[in-house]
Amino acid sequence: MAQRCEGPYPAPFLFTFKTRWKWLKLPRKDERKRADGGKSMGIIRKTGHRISLKQIASGVSAAVFLFALPAMCLAEPNMPATLMQDSPLLMKKAGIPGLSIAVIHNNAVQWTHEFGVADKEKNTPVTAQTLFSAASLSKPVFAYIVLQLSDEGKIDLDTPLFQYWPNEITDDPRLKSITARIVLSHRTGFPDWRPHGGQLKIHFQPGERFSYSGEGYVYLQKVIEYIEKKPLADSAQDRVFGPLHMVHSTFFSRTVPETAKGYDDTGTPHDPFESAGNAAYSLQTTAEDYALFLKAVLDGKGLKPATLRMMESPQSTLTMLCTYCTDQPPAPPSPTLFWGLGWGIERIGGHSYLWHWGDNIFYKAFVAMDLQHHDAMVYFTNSQNGLAIAPSLLKETLGINPLSLKWLGYTMLTP
Repeated sequence: MAQRCEGPYPAPFLFTFKTRWKWLKLPRKDERKRADGGKSMGIIRKTGHRISLKQIASGVSAAVFLFALPAMCLAEPNMPATLMQDSPLLMKKAGIPGLSIAVIHNNAVQWTHEFGVADKEKNTPVTAQTLFSAASLSKPVFAYIVLQLSDEGKIDLDTPLFQYWPNEITDDPRLKSITARIVLSHRTGFPDWRPHGGQLKIHFQPGERFSYSGEGYVYLQKVIEYIEKKPLADSAQDRVFGPLHMVHSTFFSRTVPETAKGYDDTGTPHDPFESAGNAAYSLQTTAEDYALFLKAVLDGKGLKPATLRMMESPQSTLTMLCTYCTDQPPAPPSPTLFWGLGWGIERIGGHSYLWHWGDNIFYKAFVAMDLQHHDAMVYFTNSQNGLAIAPSLLKETLGINPLSLKWLGYTMLTP
């Protein structure tokens, strides 16, 4: 089980640090004054956590002190072994055939693993090459592309999209006030999806409040494809999958031998979703590939620093009353839940986490990133019950029990 071990402890020693990983950090002033220049302190590495000693005579004495700390705070819990043991049990309890998971620690992909089967009827195991429907985990990747275009001056986040692509997707005049920023933060007033064959409606003044919408992302996708003069699948390959070496990822989802078959909550199989490219849900990928994207975000790769900060900053406030809020009156906002540009944001214990869930009915996924520690976890399943294990996996890997899971409203196993 992942834990954070934090002080303060009684004098003469005051220290705070993280027990999921065994790295400790001395204060800057002590680091500068160590007698041996730090050569004997190989276990100490900068992580943003601090340990302050009342008196350090030398690097050697500091090392002796560190090794004398209580074992419960120096030991690194064997997180991969715990996940290896617990994940199959969770999958069996939730009725999940297949799972692929990746864990990032301190900006490095620390661990990936696959469990179960991609096809129960053929007993085909999930491998590192098994393709899962990422569902709405497509949206952060698309937002990343839009923000790159913003950095290049090809689109302004606050210019009405109608000025770039003047097609009438609805006769509501409020369409002309919708911008890329409004779309990426789910404030268009669009429903999640219109009824099949139905007219697209705007339910409230764009920019007024949050209501999760796939339709908004599809609208922005059409604008981006018009600007770029090529399909989304090609832009994603050129801007994200190619540069980040995500060799198993595409927005052009199709059924190939590596594609995991989906299963409903009774265990009945269903064919994978296919699409020529949909910004809201069509990404096909692996956990290892998606972890490379997360690492790029944590590294700040591909975006200007100011743009990255904007992506990670609240643009919308959320209410616990609804996710799809077109027919809900305004309600008091949550003090800890927000939406940025392409990502959900939750503040837990003074830390900010980016997160998103994916739901393509028979495929479920979840991702969360700790922006302070540069840790992350992402997983994909081929089951309608796939989100049931999110609380346990988040607790094991990131040591959190986020309110966002309650906000989503799915039935979940208690960790």
